[in-house]
Amino acid sequence: MERFVANQNIARFQALLAGELDSRQRQIVSDLLAREREKLNALDLSCLDNAHRQAS
Repeated sequence: MERFVANQNIARFQALLAGELDSRQRQIVSDLLAREREKLNALDLSCLDNAHRQAS
């Protein structure tokens, strides 16, 4: 579920960045996008770690 929400947020932030934003709004949305990408990467790493542990 967390992965779904992160992916949806990423898509939304990318769509916002494709539109018209002032520099402050663009910075805020860019920061939010970066955080969601980091969250998704952390979830992926956690999933890989769990899979590795189960295989051992």
